[in-house]
Amino acid sequence: MNVGGEAFQDFLPDQEWSERAEYGYADGKRVQEPPSVPIAQTDIPPVFRAQRRGLVRYCLRVAPGLYRVTLLFAEPRFATPGLRRFDVVVEGKRAARELDLVQSAGLRTAFALLTDSIQVTDGVLDIHFAAGRDSTLLCGVVVDQASSPVGSARLLSPREALLCQSHPNPFFPPTIIHYVLPQPERLRAEIYDQLGRMVCCLFDGPQLSGSHLLRWDGLSSEGVPLPSGLYILRLQTPRTGVVRKLTLLR
Repeated sequence: MNVGGEAFQDFLPDQEWSERAEYGYADGKRVQEPPSVPIAQTDIPPVFRAQRRGLVRYCLRVAPGLYRVTLLFAEPRFATPGLRRFDVVVEGKRAARELDLVQSAGLRTAFALLTDSIQVTDGVLDIHFAAGRDSTLLCGVVVDQASSPVGSARLLSPREALLCQSHPNPFFPPTIIHYVLPQPERLRAEIYDQLGRMVCCLFDGPQLSGSHLLRWDGLSSEGVPLPSGLYILRLQTPRTGVVRKLTLLR
């Protein structure tokens, strides 16, 4: 969800929460930064230029289960730490206490907060915000199904590469893969079939830190449509490797 903005690539547009809505904000003010405003450490700056400030609650309708929630932020105004601080609580679990975006990332710099394995039982995923100093804000929300049984919230460490589940999945081509790289590194993103053969290389080269998107059209490296089935997406850096399952439908 592009909180505060219009639809962009695979991000859904901002909307108000209601009994009939599938997702949306419960309050706050929409703020849109001009296209000329630079956002560091991301290749999807429109998502981080759009914000909802003074937000208290954001909701999404999901099936009961475990979820991984990634919240996207960018400090739009302050260059000095301590001038904006707020708490974030996801389904009753504190994801951040006195979050300071300048201290965590810097002015106009993309920042991702990951909350692992959130249990939803009532069909609504609730995210609450509480201002400590100045107003709260939110730029984007990415929600994926999780498999780990233990819930935790963390900031990305410099030694990790985070790969978020692609959306949609299962999918009729294309699918969009969102990932966050905590520091600049060489990155290789590959697709493997069930026999362990690499069928497509989506990216291979130096990559900046921050939030990034990859698109896979269900094609091999030679541009040949691949058959329906289970595929493995692998994200590899010199420090770590992460894999996710993708189900291609035709």
